[in-house]
Amino acid sequence: MKKPLIMFAAAMMLLGGQSANAIVYTALSGSNWNAGEGPAKLFDGTTDTNKPTAYELVIANDTHSNTGRNWKNWKIYAGNFASEADAARNASGWVMIDSKENQALSTEQFAKVSLSLSKTVSDFYSYFRIEIEALAGSWNDYCQMDGFTFTTYTVDTSAYDGVIAAAKNFNYNSSNADDDLKNEYATLIGTLDDLQEAAANSSDFSALDEALNNVNTLQKYINGYASKSYVVLSSVGSTWNGSDAEKLLDGDKGTKWGGGFSSGNVVWRLKEGIQPIYYQLTSGGDTQTYTGRNWKSWDIYAGDFDKAVDAKADAATGWVLIYTTADGGMTTQNTTTQDFDFTTPPTKSYRYYKVVLNSTAGDQQQMSELTLIDGTTFLNIKNAALQALQDFKTKYDYSEATDALKSTFNTAVEAREGYG
Repeated sequence: MKKPLIMFAAAMMLLGGQSANAIVYTALSGSNWNAGEGPAKLFDGTTDTNKPTAYELVIANDTHSNTGRNWKNWKIYAGNFASEADAARNASGWVMIDSKENQALSTEQFAKVSLSLSKTVSDFYSYFRIEIEALAGSWNDYCQMDGFTFTTYTVDTSAYDGVIAAAKNFNYNSSNADDDLKNEYATLIGTLDDLQEAAANSSDFSALDEALNNVNTLQKYINGYASKSYVVLSSVGSTWNGSDAEKLLDGDKGTKWGGGFSSGNVVWRLKEGIQPIYYQLTSGGDTQTYTGRNWKSWDIYAGDFDKAVDAKADAATGWVLIYTTADGGMTTQNTTTQDFDFTTPPTKSYRYYKVVLNSTAGDQQQMSELTLIDGTTFLNIKNAALQALQDFKTKYDYSEATDALKSTFNTAVEAREGYG
């Protein structure tokens, strides 16, 4: 019979591993009950790892009749030292890899109890230390445990199989999205198998869950390009029904972004980057009635990001302020478009943009359109204006116009021809 036992006055053991495979652990120190029941008996088996994710305890043979001897609170430490002498209890190189409190262990004879480490072990270690801090009974009772073995505990992750398969089967290549976004998606799904395996080995699902969340985000972006040259990445503000952030950018002056809030933001991504030279805002269709919904203070940013999923983060860095105003002087007329020059004009093309609404004239907000105007867009506007003037000249008998009217007309044409 083996019954490892540690008296409370010296509730500590040091273990030294020999190699990464088929490791034999040797007890270096600890308190003995007698020669046949010392700490060495706790580690007289072998293990297949010294970079563990879990461990197994074997309950002693008479714990069912001595339940107070079971461990209750304990900590496990790992470390690498040049020698056994350096692996002292108070040495500075110890790293805690597990902490258990109020652990209710089985009291059945030779029962095996599997436990996961509370910390992720990222390195291989040669020395380990267990500190027994409390027993199920009192410290007047004895401490006992039959066996201890480190293991690599594999968690069942089959629940993720269907989600990962669906992510891989998503036909992103047939979408209207740009190649950069498609490549970002392809790279992400290429990591899912490794992340699933890592989760199984560590019981830590955070990286896998984050990747799958990004998969859903990118699918939304890719699908968003179906009939548009932009996609809204994120927005802040509780909108009215049918007045979501998409309406701010949809090119339709009959819709609007609006809601019962006076501050918010919208982040969007263009299919192709542009270098805007100015921008336009179009007021809502009922601004004359609800003047308090007009924007008062707002900022506009441009940005570069390696990944689309990075731009939507609240703490995203890389934004460049291109416009700011404390009081923009928006019109109170219905569905009226105003031009705004950038306070810091962009010096290059950007694909990502963000508008931050700081305040309105009241406690609600609305805006029909925000349109970035680059050189190509401006030429289209300019040419349309020139064509309208020529159509006017053709439609009416220009020859009979007064000299003053002819002069005004010619000045308008020259101004538009020379502008930009």
